Amino acid sequence: DLHRLIRRQRQMCIRDRDEIRLSEKYRGREILFDLVEMLGEARIDQPEQGYVKETYFVMDEDSRRTLQQHPPSRVSYRLRVPPRSRFEAAVALHPAVWDVAEGDGVVFEAFVVRRRLPGRWKRRLLLRKHLDPRTNPRHRCWVEVAADLGKFAGKTVTLELVTRMENDSKPDFNTAGWANPVIVSKP
Repeated sequence: DLHRLIRRQRQMCIRDRDEIRLSEKYRGREILFDLVEMLGEARIDQPEQGYVKETYFVMDEDSRRTLQQHPPSRVSYRLRVPPRSRFEAAVALHPAVWDVAEGDGVVFEAFVVRRRLPGRWKRRLLLRKHLDPRTNPRHRCWVEVAADLGKFAGKTVTLELVTRMENDSKPDFNTAGWANPVIVSKP
């Protein structure tokens, strides 16, 4: 089908531009884990099928490969943290929901969970960012986030990416995403 072929070619062009942007952003550093690429290996907790998936968000002609994570949801990755590494991404709500009257934004959180003693786990908050583009126009863009993973170097941990609502409001019209979530080597 011609429409599928055109859509596939467009996605390949967007992916190529994304790879060029990432190679420029991480020049001199190595991408150690690409969390969108690892989505098939992750544990996904979502209330309905389709809340979590790979997609693209476009804002002002800035298209980015995105781990869409409609709240409330959690994506967990089991990995060994390399030395001198950090988690980096950009977060946003999809432009289609910016002007919808419902909702109070989304809270993005990243946690590291690791075993302390047999049967005992410690959960540590790495980052938290609340975005509400309906009430704050400065949130109508990609917001860069990062967290140092140095304290966990050499350890096997679970990295959790969580999206939730600030209040227990309806989750409708809160399509959220992490753009290019990666673990990279520090310069």
